Amino acid sequence: MKKILIIAATLSICGLTHATTVNVLSSATLNGTYAYTDGIGITLTAGQSITAAEIDWTNVKLASSGNSKGTGVLYTDLINSTTTGLKSYTDNDSAGDYLATKFSGNITSLGSESFASVGTTLSWSYVLSTTQLNALNSYLTSGKGVFNIGFDPDCTFPVGGLSFIYTVGSQPHDGKVPDGATTALLMIIGLAGMEMFQRKFAVGS
Repeated sequence: MKKILIIAATLSICGLTHATTVNVLSSATLNGTYAYTDGIGITLTAGQSITAAEIDWTNVKLASSGNSKGTGVLYTDLINSTTTGLKSYTDNDSAGDYLATKFSGNITSLGSESFASVGTTLSWSYVLSTTQLNALNSYLTSGKGVFNIGFDPDCTFPVGGLSFIYTVGSQPHDGKVPDGATTALLMIIGLAGMEMFQRKFAVGS
């Protein structure tokens, strides 16, 4: 039981290491006439990379719809761009993700959230996969520590908040970011091996 508690505590500490939250939007209204990007700078030292990240949308409401169905969609992307600060692009509320065309070849889609009717309020998170983390780290490398979060609202959305949460860790030799489950498994195997080693010598003494 004691060993289990030690392992759990160790994993909890590791999960909190270098965790940082960047507030991208707070109490803002996204206009469907535009698509937006926001540049974020992250300073990494040699041998470091982003090992875990997520984007959280909070209290997003479909205030008005630009179509006869009364529905709305909000797209979210990672973009390879060195632009800093919030920037808007006119897309005249066209259907689909405008940024996918604007940044073709330099964009990674995180997904879209659909709103069934005017007045619908939603909160959701995008937890980056290994592939998306690799893209993010490559954007930071090519952008000298800067990447952009892109969001294209089809319709009008008041937003309670948008935040980017990330964890910094050591970069593997192959440049790929390990997923959290793999890291946890390796730690457990290592601790179990130490326990067996200690027992072996305790029996032999």
